[in-house]
Amino acid sequence: MINIKNEILKSKHYCYIFDTDCNSNVILDKISSKLVQKNVIIQLNPISIPAIDFLLLCRKTRQLTSTFDSLLIIQDRLDIAHITDSDGVFLTDKTIDYKNAAALLGKDKIIGSDLTYADKADYVISNKVVKNKLTYIINSSKSEYI
Repeated sequence: MINIKNEILKSKHYCYIFDTDCNSNVILDKISSKLVQKNVIIQLNPISIPAIDFLLLCRKTRQLTSTFDSLLIIQDRLDIAHITDSDGVFLTDKTIDYKNAAALLGKDKIIGSDLTYADKADYVISNKVVKNKLTYIINSSKSEYI
């Protein structure tokens, strides 16, 4: 049986993780510069930004990722992932558990994780080997933190 989410993730060339600790326009410019490569994953991490500003940033980023055939993954904020109809969420040990996240987002959304939920997630960003063949592994050395 083909894992559709793995096939989607394999088609993406690179993962860029943006910490939202600066001006939203600066972040959007950086995101735009990465999206011209097409087929990338943009992951937004809500560091040091008020929730309303993060929501607005995610909405604008969603428009961009849709245009460039790329994925938008929201870190830890399931509410914003749901509101913006992002492609998925990235869970850490600081957020809701995998089971509830999957129930809230639905089976079509992508759920990524660090090693916290490596046995269940659709993809894992790690430089360690994970013993789950159904999980797509993105080596952290191939991810760029911006």
